[in-house]
Amino acid sequence: MKGVLVCACRPSLNQRPEASPYVFPYPVPEDMSVTLTLSSEAVVAFENDLLSSNSHFSWADYSWSDAVVRDAIKTHFPMTNMRFPGGTVGNYYDHRTDGYHDDPSTFQSPSREKAFLAGWRFGYPGYQSLVKEQNATATLMFNVMHDDVTATENRLKKRLNDQLPIKWIELGNENYFPAQAYGYSSNGPNNPDVNQYIKHTQSLTQAIRKIAPDIKIAANINHLSYDVGSWSETLSRETYYDATIMHNYISVWNSDLTLSSGKTLIDAYKKTRHNIAEYRETFGNTPVLISEWGVQEAPESFLSVLAYADVFMALLEGNIHDGVVQQAGIHMLYHSDSNQAQSLMYTQGKQTYITPTGIMYAKLFEVFKDADVFTTSSVAAELAPNLPGVIAKAVNGKDTVKVFVVNKLPVESAVNITLDDLPLADEYTIDTYSQDIHSGWPTAVTDPDQAWQRTTAHQTDGVRVPAYSLSVITLQKEDTDAVKAPVIVGVADSEIALNSVFDPLAGISAQDGHGQDITEKLRVVGDVNTQVAGRYTLRYVVENKGLTSEKVRIVTVKAASGEYPLYVAGTLYQAGDKVLASDGHVYQCKPWPVTSWCALSQYAPGSSAYWSDAWDDLGLADGQEPPVNPDPPGEGACPVYDVNGNYAAGDVVSHQGDNYTCNVAGWCSLGGAYIPGTGWAWEHAWQAGGACSR
Repeated sequence: MKGVLVCACRPSLNQRPEASPYVFPYPVPEDMSVTLTLSSEAVVAFENDLLSSNSHFSWADYSWSDAVVRDAIKTHFPMTNMRFPGGTVGNYYDHRTDGYHDDPSTFQSPSREKAFLAGWRFGYPGYQSLVKEQNATATLMFNVMHDDVTATENRLKKRLNDQLPIKWIELGNENYFPAQAYGYSSNGPNNPDVNQYIKHTQSLTQAIRKIAPDIKIAANINHLSYDVGSWSETLSRETYYDATIMHNYISVWNSDLTLSSGKTLIDAYKKTRHNIAEYRETFGNTPVLISEWGVQEAPESFLSVLAYADVFMALLEGNIHDGVVQQAGIHMLYHSDSNQAQSLMYTQGKQTYITPTGIMYAKLFEVFKDADVFTTSSVAAELAPNLPGVIAKAVNGKDTVKVFVVNKLPVESAVNITLDDLPLADEYTIDTYSQDIHSGWPTAVTDPDQAWQRTTAHQTDGVRVPAYSLSVITLQKEDTDAVKAPVIVGVADSEIALNSVFDPLAGISAQDGHGQDITEKLRVVGDVNTQVAGRYTLRYVVENKGLTSEKVRIVTVKAASGEYPLYVAGTLYQAGDKVLASDGHVYQCKPWPVTSWCALSQYAPGSSAYWSDAWDDLGLADGQEPPVNPDPPGEGACPVYDVNGNYAAGDVVSHQGDNYTCNVAGWCSLGGAYIPGTGWAWEHAWQAGGACSR
């Protein structure tokens, strides 16, 4: 793929491959679908400030002034609101120098002290010019730990003289945490005191409003506790601010995908909705800025990207339905010069890369920015209370409806969409971003569009999104007065048993372009001889009002040996499903909690190292013969390779017509990646060639 940074995801060859400890943590719903019943009367303008970010470039070699950062914002992340100077670091920001304050509180952090001594700057001039170029607004995080009223007034006047369009001023950052409480505390350094914070920020608010009464003021709260007398509960009794600041992080603290970390990611939507509900119990309808949100120490898995998308969907609900979330900034635009979850972009050399999180976030801009959003919430089966397995949100365009879908289920899901009971065009496009959740952190790309796979399909065949995926479905609105081509419904390839009864029209119908039944006009061209095994082609043709539609169907007549389907990796098998494997044996998929493993190639029945963890061997199938030696009989023939065999160094086997000599005894006996000639790591265990004697 052009411009892709390759991620090293394969297991180490000096270790025995291990099964992933992650298993989907909930029972998979029987109804694996999501429904959106849309009304053109129920739409609101999308709040563009929900697509902001937190950035300060403290750990990067770039800043707001650099072309690579500015170009990425303009091209992929066109924010309408930008925060400055950032989170924790902003508590030590000196607006006079655009660097850090020279005092002990700054130097509590060695990295801040090092930056101060090196003369590092936050890059305000670049930020200010970029805000103007983007026609955006500014959210300024004021340093309440150091600045008194006079310093605050001077800072504000300077920014206004720069003609900076300030929308919000945040009164400090997370000052309820000991590490950020230094300065205004009656309890001494590093001891947060909410009453001192209130007293100080009230005086700052009065000064700000005398200079610029239209600027909105936000105070920071601790959403981890609303107990009586707590920081947040005490602040809730005050009225001097216009909004609060809440940082919504999903705390994982585990870079490995395990059952525990995976469940935390799956629960991200529910956790965020819970945080907003708890906030409203104490603060009511007071607006809240989610100026930082993300997943802390996210596992290196595509499941983390889905969690980021889920959090955004929950925040969008907090804006549309709860009416409180007014701004949201993902953490963060540019974390450091590497491909990681807590960054939308990074650079190597002169090349800019968009991370998997950035690929998702760029698509959110494409779908939602400046759009009208349907207020309808999607309906899907819940994995747990308030935790739908699939979440979808739609936007209303002039000629199209776009639907953003997050499917965190381990299976594909159907998507049902209606608009005012009016027809949407049968043909639609779907852009999908999906990766194997067990294959490590996905690659970064130079162009986020490279990561999305676009296909065209038909609603009459069902709208479906893959397992563990993000999808954008684009449907065209139809002119109900126009003549439309007829539609054939239910045509699909099928397999039938030899000598069985077959009706080519069973389950198949035809409709005009507006959904009216015209099955009587449907013709079938071709025939199926159920007494002779083979593949037969049928053409289904319907004509209506001068327009013709046609579909092709392949019908396979199978002999008795086809009683069990062949195993195909990636197929969603259910507990109890039986398959025919390459060794002629029939295998049955084991029950939960290992059922989902049956779909993985690492557990391929009879031919992988760990097949017995997922399958039960039911023995040789009727009419099947054990695998035979493909080598000619007689002198020089070698024993056929057995995936369950135990091999010593020097052993020679035959596999698919070629001979192989074992070099590393332990690996030769593992199967899977080490199957001679076909496994991706076979050359680490075997050497091609070798002779046998009888």
